[in-house]
Amino acid sequence: MKKLATFFFTMITITMSAQFYMELGSGYAFPTQKSKTTFDYNNFYKISNIYSGIFYKGLVGYKFKSNLIIELNCEYNPKSNNILNYSKSFKTISSSSYFNYSTNEDYYLHGPSFFDGSYISFIPKVSYSYIRNNFSISVGCGIGYYLLNYYNYTYQNTISQFFRNGSLQFKETVNGQSLYQFTEENYTANVNFKISLALYKSINIFLEANANLLKLEHDVGSKFVYFKFHKETFDISSNPQTTIIDFDKKNIQLGRQLLINGNIDVYKASDLSKLVFTQIGIRYTFSKKEKKE
Repeated sequence: MKKLATFFFTMITITMSAQFYMELGSGYAFPTQKSKTTFDYNNFYKISNIYSGIFYKGLVGYKFKSNLIIELNCEYNPKSNNILNYSKSFKTISSSSYFNYSTNEDYYLHGPSFFDGSYISFIPKVSYSYIRNNFSISVGCGIGYYLLNYYNYTYQNTISQFFRNGSLQFKETVNGQSLYQFTEENYTANVNFKISLALYKSINIFLEANANLLKLEHDVGSKFVYFKFHKETFDISSNPQTTIIDFDKKNIQLGRQLLINGNIDVYKASDLSKLVFTQIGIRYTFSKKEKKE
């Protein structure tokens, strides 16, 4: 009983001597590998890490008197609202398809594809800080959890027609677009380095870099956020009437399958372990209330 009381007294003493703080900032994830640009006959494509780019950061931490730090870091990288104009990777010729089992119809889009990614991460970690006057350096490690979304936007707008002796024999018009989403979880070993400078009382500015050394993957699911397909066909030799196929559906669940329509190169290039995450931001330390005598 005495040992238990001593343990709780020690923990309370450590907690009372600790400092609780929070950080807000933003950063940029730099790829460690260059983008791959290729010309392949009529196809031109650029393959990059779709999880690179700007992200936003929030953190809560607890610093003990011994300069040992416990933190929970959160990072968020949203996808672009306009993948067509702000894609991370693209191909001028690609495809997207969906087979409708209820009607036994296959909807196939052939055209340019644009790729983007988003993620949210939670990284609990332990760090040690060295403090000198108003300047501090800390190094740490933790276990990262990333929820990743891979996006592929494809569209087609084509007209094919054939005339004989000035008379239309065949005409096919295809209009459509699709947005495919694949979701997976990544578990990583995360290491970080941070420098901090005290500006005024409880306010610090910090610079930080972190990276993921190891990675375990787990598929969550995939879906078409939307798939729109419109096709009109006129063939005078088989059917003088115009045949119309119209399909427009959202949130088509595809299950736990990696349906990337031949774009495995984009998926493989988008690896968290091939990124260095750099950040800048502000830290606010909550001061303890002094006891009144």
